Amino acid sequence: MLLGDVNTCLDRPLTILLTESTALKFFKSASEALHKTVFWDGRDYEITGILKDTPENSHIQFGAVMSMVTYTTGQNNVNNSWGGNWMTTYLLLEPHSNIVAMEEKFPAFMSRHMDNPDINTTYKLFLQRLDDVHLASNDIEHDYINYRKFNGSYLTIFYVIAGLYY
Repeated sequence: MLLGDVNTCLDRPLTILLTESTALKFFKSASEALHKTVFWDGRDYEITGILKDTPENSHIQFGAVMSMVTYTTGQNNVNNSWGGNWMTTYLLLEPHSNIVAMEEKFPAFMSRHMDNPDINTTYKLFLQRLDDVHLASNDIEHDYINYRKFNGSYLTIFYVIAGLYY
């Protein structure tokens, strides 16, 4: 974070963080953008922080980050709705966590929270290591944020071709 308070910048509804390059599209400098407002989707958002631009090698690319409290307050019922698949969740697990045991609990979790007896045939929850996201996500449905994902199985073909070439 370049500007703003990392501990409180997204505590309030209708607050937003802009990347430095996004801020420069609207303001003469990033510091000028801080505490100004931007209008998006019918609402004014206060700019409470400026972020470094996302590195090109990140699987998540964005120009702005909105406060989650904007969506969890009000009458949109997002806190009680288990049917959305628009959010990716990241977990930091202990080094020797039992991934298989965790994933075995996911179908019961889905059945408990969804009002659909066939939910486990429609959706599947799973865990994926962060270092596998770029090359091993090609077959994941509803993967909305994975920037430039690549089918890692093609690497073997490329290695063989390169080996034959040299």
